[in-house]
Amino acid sequence: AMADHADAAGDAAKSREYYTKAMRILEETVEQFPSEPFFYALLGSAYAGAGKTEEALRAGQQLLTMAPVEQNPWDNADYLWYMAEIYVLADMHDEAIAQVEFALQYPSTISPAWIDAEPFWEPLRDDPRFQALLSAD
Repeated sequence: AMADHADAAGDAAKSREYYTKAMRILEETVEQFPSEPFFYALLGSAYAGAGKTEEALRAGQQLLTMAPVEQNPWDNADYLWYMAEIYVLADMHDEAIAQVEFALQYPSTISPAWIDAEPFWEPLRDDPRFQALLSAD
């Protein structure tokens, strides 16, 4: 949350500092709880926000391997959104949009209306593909 506030204020250096602090804590957490996918989701986001794209993608892939949506769509669909967030934070917008499109196929607590209202998705808003996803029925 602190990194989001720093981002919103336009303070990229402070945001990266917060992500780096979170990253260190989450690395320890993943060591203590290696079978909990949620911590990989958070760690992937922290890595991406800290500028460690390779590590972020590795954590995200580990997350999706541990909690495949095909195995349990009701519980695991939200993890698809974490992967989309990792892509956004890593400035991988094409991948983020593809992930959002995939995630929207599954039941989730996240909806196009929520995405439209959430400032986090701002980097994707001008892309016609993203706009189409939000306006699709």
